[in-house]
Amino acid sequence: MIAAQSVGLGKVKKSLKKISAPQSKQLYSVSAKSMEQNLKELLPFLSKAPVFQREEERADLYFGAGDLLVLVKTTIRNDAIAITETAEKSAG
Repeated sequence: MIAAQSVGLGKVKKSLKKISAPQSKQLYSVSAKSMEQNLKELLPFLSKAPVFQREEERADLYFGAGDLLVLVKTTIRNDAIAITETAEKSAG
């Protein structure tokens, strides 16, 4: 959870620098602040997470896990959209 949100927060902050529309910039800014607050609330639980022997091994796993979580979530969302669109076309 922490890894996925950290990766997402980095991407939101990176995108924020490129946005010029005031409403979009505000939405991204509010989202980034919300993600930061959520991560701060999760940090106390980080010490209870499993620990690996080598620092490199742990860093690689967390980055990969974050990307995997985001990919799976996006895939499920996209599948749901496709199923909904197909069902709507069949019903209509």
